[in-house]
Amino acid sequence: RGVGETTIEKLRMLAATEGVPFYDVVRQIVRYDFPPRVVSSLNDFRLMIEKLQDVMKSGTAYDVVSDLLHETRMLELLRNENTTEANTRYDNLQEFLSLAKAYIDRNPETPTLKTFLQDVALTTDTEQKDSDGNMVSLMTIHAAKGLEFPVVFVTGLEEKLFPLYPDEPKELEEERRLFYVAMTRAKEKLYLLHARNRYRFGQSLPALRSRFIDDIDPSVVETEGGANFKDVLATEREQKRYQKDEYSQDGGGFAPDDLGEFTDNWRTSGAAKPKTKKPLVEEPVQKLAVGQRVQHKMFGTGKIMAVEGSGESSKVRVFFKSGEKTLVIKYANLIVLA
Repeated sequence: RGVGETTIEKLRMLAATEGVPFYDVVRQIVRYDFPPRVVSSLNDFRLMIEKLQDVMKSGTAYDVVSDLLHETRMLELLRNENTTEANTRYDNLQEFLSLAKAYIDRNPETPTLKTFLQDVALTTDTEQKDSDGNMVSLMTIHAAKGLEFPVVFVTGLEEKLFPLYPDEPKELEEERRLFYVAMTRAKEKLYLLHARNRYRFGQSLPALRSRFIDDIDPSVVETEGGANFKDVLATEREQKRYQKDEYSQDGGGFAPDDLGEFTDNWRTSGAAKPKTKKPLVEEPVQKLAVGQRVQHKMFGTGKIMAVEGSGESSKVRVFFKSGEKTLVIKYANLIVLA
């Protein structure tokens, strides 16, 4: 925003000298001896902060987060940087936005930023310990290295989540090693979980089961969700061939009985009988182009910035008022405006 480290240091010194908060100096920048370009940049920054403060007073948590990302152009800057670290930060911010959207959907009576942050705030282990010592430990796989637990749940086993980079061989092998680490933390029971749909980029999208689950020998797996191991979102090919409601029950949990001695029998509890398989009538993917103005039922009017991929997996990046969104064309139901 045209404000460098030298200017920031001068602002800090002024705030310390006058005994006022840093932002008070920014608000009264015209009183001080700064170049016109710096004054203009700081005034723009002040106006942005005031605008976001107004949104906080009357808007939802999702409004505040999306407006913040839009006003700071943070997503655009990270996208243009295009490094592994920047792409990870970009994905994290998009997921945070999705988390805000999911929160206000669940809590329409208290959708404010304050209550949202209270809901997602992380507390220390000491704050979470029960008086009797029983507790659930939440941690990353990296943090779990060297530890063992009687029961372990590994969640989020979906393509483009775990593995996060399925198309990059080097990253994929590293994530495969992490998956092995996660599984071997369990001494007695291991549960591997995936979702059929997950909030991503502010909307609920279909999720494809991780290839890491499909690599496991079915003979050592017991299903908990009621559907057949091979048929629960087994491959992308099967998803395309058959209707979404192929099975009458959802399935998503997998648990080897014992990590020391796997059972030789593959037991399925409460397996649902498959409905008659109906081949899908393939509908052509909507043709979209960069520069088109489109309408989305949730995000409103936006402009297409990029079209990525082809066929069933093609995506589109659209810049809406609330910020940039990446949408799967097949499920976005975009209306092209004249």
